[in-house]
Amino acid sequence: MNAAIDPRDYRRVLGNFPTGVVVVTAALDEGPVGMVVGSFTSVSLDPPLVAFLPMKSSSSFQKLSRSTTFCVNFLGAHQEALCRTFASKASDKFAGLDWLRAPSGSPILPGVTGWVDCALDTVHDAGDHVIVVGRVTALSTGNDIAPLLFFRGGYGRFSTSSLVAGNEPDLLTHLKLADVARPFIEELAGKLGLVATVTVRSGREIVLLASAGQATVSRLGERVPFAPPLGAVHAAWETPDVVALWIANLGADAMPADQAFAETLERVRRRGWSIGVDGPRHRKLQAEMAKALSAGHSPETVETLRRTVAETAMTHDPEVLAGADGLIRVGVISAPVRTPSGHTAFGISLTGFDRNLDRSSFDGVVSALLSTCGDTARAIARYF
Repeated sequence: MNAAIDPRDYRRVLGNFPTGVVVVTAALDEGPVGMVVGSFTSVSLDPPLVAFLPMKSSSSFQKLSRSTTFCVNFLGAHQEALCRTFASKASDKFAGLDWLRAPSGSPILPGVTGWVDCALDTVHDAGDHVIVVGRVTALSTGNDIAPLLFFRGGYGRFSTSSLVAGNEPDLLTHLKLADVARPFIEELAGKLGLVATVTVRSGREIVLLASAGQATVSRLGERVPFAPPLGAVHAAWETPDVVALWIANLGADAMPADQAFAETLERVRRRGWSIGVDGPRHRKLQAEMAKALSAGHSPETVETLRRTVAETAMTHDPEVLAGADGLIRVGVISAPVRTPSGHTAFGISLTGFDRNLDRSSFDGVVSALLSTCGDTARAIARYF
């Protein structure tokens, strides 16, 4: 890359342009192939041409390029898991899929919002990518649902209640701060091999603003209730009114004694971080969060999520962290990025732990997280 252009700035700035997500498929003699592409565009109406821009180094494209035809599948907002499968290095990405054949023979994936069948027209060199132009031979719409989008390093959906909704102007400011935080969380995620996310409190909800690393279920705009045990770092350093809101959001039917939550927040302030210990309840909460997201936060799924949150209210931030084997089972660990006045601007969380940690390894993770939060706090101080 041009020495005058910092790769991190390049990704950060270009990440502000949202793109749709497609899977380009083809049929080879040895079986179907497919790859995720975030750079697809229409080119010409007469003749009908489209294009996608894969990396030259992509092993999936090297396979797909052996075909003279291909099909572009438009993914829906509910298909993030399918997207991650095709973005992975899985040996059989079509396993278990009930796919159809386009006129060219290329796979049409189930549940897509539309597809475009193409014959290869031309291929143009474009730096570390190529521009593949296809001549459209057939096309059709699919499910009438919102598309899957890629924006600022995360997956999301188009929604009238999205991050840029007019009734949430404060989120626009927080998005600018998240941009400042992005290089810090990218470095943290890369160093630890984990997923790093930035979250902010917006009223009665916690909203995901940015993510880095090998993301799993996290996606931009993800919203969860601001209620125990979620969001302790967004409550611990705030006013009594904010703490009262945090507790009240649980609902009166599932509210333990306020003293228990006061002790939890005091523990978080003393430590400087909050932990969700991995276990059946934590995994159930993660599953219900994913279900609520995929269902578009219907009243039924939101209520189920609220009840699940209430069930796990006292499972975060225990006094004793290690189990009988001396290992710490980390589901999520979070720390605040604080303003010069001491309030929480946003939280940085780490997930994606694939093993239990001994105390030394855990302390190393905590140290790296707190260091990143401190560096980020100094970087955003000029905005306050």
